[in-house]
Amino acid sequence: MNESSQSANLTEDLTLRAWENDESVLGELVLSYAGKLERAIANEFRRFSPAEVEDVVAEAIKRFWEGRHDFDGQKNIGAYLYRIAQHVACELVSGRLNWQKSRNLERSIDLFLVESDGGVPVSDLEELESQNPKICDDLNEVVRQLSEIQQDVIWAYAFAGDFELDAAHLGRELGNKYKDGIPIPAGTIRQYKKRAKDKIFSEMNKRGYDLEKLGVGE
Repeated sequence: MNESSQSANLTEDLTLRAWENDESVLGELVLSYAGKLERAIANEFRRFSPAEVEDVVAEAIKRFWEGRHDFDGQKNIGAYLYRIAQHVACELVSGRLNWQKSRNLERSIDLFLVESDGGVPVSDLEELESQNPKICDDLNEVVRQLSEIQQDVIWAYAFAGDFELDAAHLGRELGNKYKDGIPIPAGTIRQYKKRAKDKIFSEMNKRGYDLEKLGVGE
């Protein structure tokens, strides 16, 4: 029996038993899929700690079990679990972004502006802020003037930090949020990013900050 047939048989067996509320399925899901899911999620969401990856996979398996009667058994159960895990991981990212907003909004925007255009080194940010103590408060206000989708794009790039952000993946997530599930093209995401950054520079200029002269976004 080839691997594809084995996978199909496993999916059928686990699905039927799940529909019958056989709780031993949970243990088999962990044994058969947890390791693969953890490796896949860790590879896609590289800023997650090992503990966070484990939590994501555990939550995905839990959600599968809670919604087991919605699974029709036609899809590969491993792929189905992975899609659930991706959604859980994105929820974790959103939660982190909300935490980041409340704890350190201006710092993340500074990092985004600096790193996205090769401006001042990150090590010089504290000096920049000490020379312009009101700049963070003003940045905070300016960012809040952006549209919701522009804010989400800015935050996604700010959170990504040193890692390259997949604009297509972000477009799918924001499409679910804003476009009734229709993905937003990667090029459009990059346009949102550019327009948001241009507006930040323009509005900050009106407040007396020349970000280019300050060394941001050169």
